[in-house]
Amino acid sequence: MTAPSHSRPATFWRAFITVFILVFTVSAAITFLAPEKYAGICRMRVEMDETYMFSPTGKTPDNLWLYDPFFVKPTFEILRSPSLLTNVVAKLDLNVRWGKRYNGGGAWPTWESLAMLQRNLELGVVPQTQLITITYYSVDKYEAAEIANAVAEAYADYRVNMRENETLNIINILLDDAATNAARIQAASTNLNHLRDKLKVRDDDPNSIDTVSAFNVDQLQTYNRKIIEQQRICKSLDDQIKQLRPLNPNKLPWALEAVTKDQVLTNLLGQLNALEQTLVNLTNNHAPGDVEIKRTQSMIQLLNQQIDARVAGIMQGLETELKAKRAGLEALKAAVEQAKQADQEEQVRDRPYWDERRNLAQLVEFQRILIAKIEQEKVNNHIPPTTLVQITDYAQPQDDPVKPNKPLCLVEGGFAALLLGALSGWVAVWRDRRGA
Repeated sequence: MTAPSHSRPATFWRAFITVFILVFTVSAAITFLAPEKYAGICRMRVEMDETYMFSPTGKTPDNLWLYDPFFVKPTFEILRSPSLLTNVVAKLDLNVRWGKRYNGGGAWPTWESLAMLQRNLELGVVPQTQLITITYYSVDKYEAAEIANAVAEAYADYRVNMRENETLNIINILLDDAATNAARIQAASTNLNHLRDKLKVRDDDPNSIDTVSAFNVDQLQTYNRKIIEQQRICKSLDDQIKQLRPLNPNKLPWALEAVTKDQVLTNLLGQLNALEQTLVNLTNNHAPGDVEIKRTQSMIQLLNQQIDARVAGIMQGLETELKAKRAGLEALKAAVEQAKQADQEEQVRDRPYWDERRNLAQLVEFQRILIAKIEQEKVNNHIPPTTLVQITDYAQPQDDPVKPNKPLCLVEGGFAALLLGALSGWVAVWRDRRGA
């Protein structure tokens, strides 16, 4: 027998109302019976360690860490980690406190406390800042604020301890490096002394790290100036001799007298000039065969012979001087070249010593850097990096609970009741049709 069609709406509404009332009532009961929870919200400013400071552009803006999952995500994991939260449990004695509240005063295991903390802990980032928010939910508003602050303080202590441990590890590594380098310095010093004695090295400058050359720049310039000056003298003397040779024998003595300033030649020329003047006077006043004229002519002839001999001697002297100057120039050049060759051979021979000397200087400089770095790390270790984490806003107890949100829960419950009621109504109508 088929059910009347007018009875189907009634079937729908009976099922809809029944389910709607049931679901909404259960939702309302859960909403009003659920324990109220308060939120403790603490904010802290977190600085990145140098390890995380990487940017493709080479710049490190203040908010770089907000976009670096290699810093933010590990930070959240550390805040939720049992190792950090265990310190919170111990500091606030949560095992005893929660044992009294949830276990009738009995023992409350640490793992239960850790699970409670992780379940009610919420972490977030304030956009465009370096602030991390730590929110903890609890039925006790004072406890919510207290635990949020304790988590932030535990993280700040963790960062400081981590930096101190890293600094101590760095100091230990540097001390090991310094000890190893000191042994290298000792070995290099011993080898250097051995090479000095073996090679007979000249090392008068304790600050020198390169081969001591017999010729420095100034000495080379001095020798070059001497050679150039000697060449100039030789050329001047050679030009002078070349200009004197072609001269008329009558003019040569006077040219030599002007050039050489020879006093003997000057005196002889002066006497010759006086006698010639005397001869002119005698010739004008006496007969050609006069005894005085003959005697004067004889004296003039003797002076000319003396002058010729003196001129020949001076010219020979100039030739000899030119040869001596040229020989001296060649000897100077040979001595310089010989000294250069000997210096080059000495540098090749002494090269192992000076290589070891430079190696020792590098080791000593590296040791100085290591010692300075150790002292700097020790200073840093005595100044805790508290700026790594700064708690900017401590959590304060809130007067109004944030969970559950009753208006929102009632709206959601009503919406769910409508959907389930409608579904139940349609199912009831469908079954009524099949049964008919």
